[in-house]
Amino acid sequence: MRQEKRNIRHSAGLSLIELLVSMAITAVLLVMLASLLSVSLNKWNDQTGRVASDGEARAALETIVADIRSVMIKTHGAEWWNVKMESVEDIGSQPLLMCLSRPMDGGGAESGDVCAIQYRVEKRSLFGSGDPVHGLYRCVLSPSKTFESAGASDLDTEVWVSHRDESVQTDWLLAANVVDLQFRFQFLDPEGNRQWVDSVSSLRIGEGVQLFPVHSDVPEGAELTHVEIVLMVVDRVGQQLLNSGDMAYDEVCTRYGRSYQSTVAIPSTSF
Repeated sequence: MRQEKRNIRHSAGLSLIELLVSMAITAVLLVMLASLLSVSLNKWNDQTGRVASDGEARAALETIVADIRSVMIKTHGAEWWNVKMESVEDIGSQPLLMCLSRPMDGGGAESGDVCAIQYRVEKRSLFGSGDPVHGLYRCVLSPSKTFESAGASDLDTEVWVSHRDESVQTDWLLAANVVDLQFRFQFLDPEGNRQWVDSVSSLRIGEGVQLFPVHSDVPEGAELTHVEIVLMVVDRVGQQLLNSGDMAYDEVCTRYGRSYQSTVAIPSTSF
């Protein structure tokens, strides 16, 4: 009888050492599980962030294409196209595009009205808070503001100089994490030859074409026929590396960037 009671006492439960060991094993398993969940969540956040950035980039490219397709070519020497280079924090020189167009989305105006449109890359904090990020901004001036300077010979100084702050408001953000915007231009000379040009610091078109630096291979009387647009977008990690300066811009674009491009024909309509 005593032997049976002793056996029952030994098998009644876990000892303190066994309990501590089991708790330690459970803690290790929980840490491992938490680590796996953290990695999975980070990958999921990166993936969803990349999908969102890709969607924004594609939509932005479609918007630029639509604006260029409906660009208004003015006669009598008034300027209707102006591209110049401006310095942007962390990424260097970027083109600033100004043109006259009939935005199909209205852009704050009635669809089809002639508006002055500007595209630019800027680094700003979104909604006034958080770390600053690069983004592509699109500003559409109202038809009334555009009409006030309809005969401008210089879109930048005569149209945008008084609306410079409007073009980088958060409301005008078209796509975040855009770190490069490039244009290539195809010209048709009077003899019917076509020439692509991409190394320009300024391109102004009014009555004629002005390229800076001057390209001797683009003869006088050449017409702009096509524009190739290239957008470079980086993911969240790439944007953080640009902000911190821990990696060079070119390497960030190579490792964390994705490019999107489209070519659009310039219409032959005028007003």
